Amino acid sequence: MGFDKQKAIIAGGAAVAAVAVVAGTAIALSGGSTAPLTGDPAPGTYSQAPREVGTHELEFKDEQIDPLLTTDNTLVYYEDVPTGPNGTSSGKRLTGLDLETGSAWEYMMKGFAYCGSSEMYADDASVIMCVESDSDTMTLLDPKDGSIVATPPQLHGNYYIAGNTVYTCGRENGTFKLWSSTGPEFTENLLATVPADTKYPCTLSRHGDHIAIESAKNWVTVLHNDGTIVYQDFDVRGTLNSAGLLETTVQDEDVLLADKTFDVLDLDGTKVYEYSEPVEEVLSIPGGRDSGLFIDEYGAVRERATGTVRWTYSAPDYFDVVGLTGDMLVMVEEGTRMRAYNAEDGTPMWAISTDNVFPRSKSGSLPGDPGDFSPSESLHRVAGDGETLLFAAGTRLTAVDVASGAIMWDMGTGGWFLDEYQDYIVLSDNERLRILHFG
Repeated sequence: MGFDKQKAIIAGGAAVAAVAVVAGTAIALSGGSTAPLTGDPAPGTYSQAPREVGTHELEFKDEQIDPLLTTDNTLVYYEDVPTGPNGTSSGKRLTGLDLETGSAWEYMMKGFAYCGSSEMYADDASVIMCVESDSDTMTLLDPKDGSIVATPPQLHGNYYIAGNTVYTCGRENGTFKLWSSTGPEFTENLLATVPADTKYPCTLSRHGDHIAIESAKNWVTVLHNDGTIVYQDFDVRGTLNSAGLLETTVQDEDVLLADKTFDVLDLDGTKVYEYSEPVEEVLSIPGGRDSGLFIDEYGAVRERATGTVRWTYSAPDYFDVVGLTGDMLVMVEEGTRMRAYNAEDGTPMWAISTDNVFPRSKSGSLPGDPGDFSPSESLHRVAGDGETLLFAAGTRLTAVDVASGAIMWDMGTGGWFLDEYQDYIVLSDNERLRILHFG
């Protein structure tokens, strides 16, 4: 996403993305489990070029596939099955691809079905949840082999899966309720009831042992995962950020997309700092998660945990944030130059032409081009391990040393990054998945 100081693009610092569906909603949660992020590659993993393990042909070419999670060397994704009249969808197919062997399992769902998005699954999620519009139950599957783990009653609302627990926030009898269901029985457990009644759905955010539920009607409740309410306010809405603080704002129901000012509170309700939109999110590489830094409307590079300004970015009027990798904050400036800054003090460290890693004139017409440098999209151009940045240009991969900006290696291979897991990466060109292994 670009940030034009003359014509700012709204990034929505504390906004929670939601995609409405009949049975539920995918919720983007900041923070999440405090368990080790075992899916990230170790520093140095990408220092040498990989070898191709194999390919997986996509039956329905040019159809979007949605990766849900990768665990135990298995990438799980789902896709529309366009076999209905005039190519309309006749269902969804869930696929688990074993990155070691290239073998795959499949699970077919008829009619309108939904399994969420990657944002609905914590890094430690151990079950896949799918719902079908004509069913009163949800289907929980083992991501390793696609076997059905349980079929508990379906609770209508917004879902989030952490470990083997399914959280659901939904409206019932003029209130909002938060339920949890934990395996192996997945028995429904009511955690909280909030006396708020609104047409807007509730959304969830989570950090460590705390969960926040809220809606655009200006209410927020934060509770411990045992159901104990630790903070509640019926005059603001709010979400937990990656530092475990509550970012609150007053929502104008008539102008939902207006720029907002946020008060950032600790869970005792004490104000820590404030900021206003527009902001630029800074995501981590690897992981594509909130890095703990953001760039405010004045170009100040600030810490999520304290609001402290580290330094002020005063380079060109237009830039794209690539991400935070190691101790470098990497930008694309004016669309042609990639520059790395020391993330602590803003010292410029190196700069290279984007043509070295991404010759736009040659790649713009390639299928599946993500169109920007964000590491968070389903298909993306950038990956990394903290010491090496990888760039996909649709027809080749280029590795750049994070410390110096030097080209480390280059290899011809097709596709864009779909997923990274430990020492594997998966590329997609909308016709096939290509599995590459490092080491």
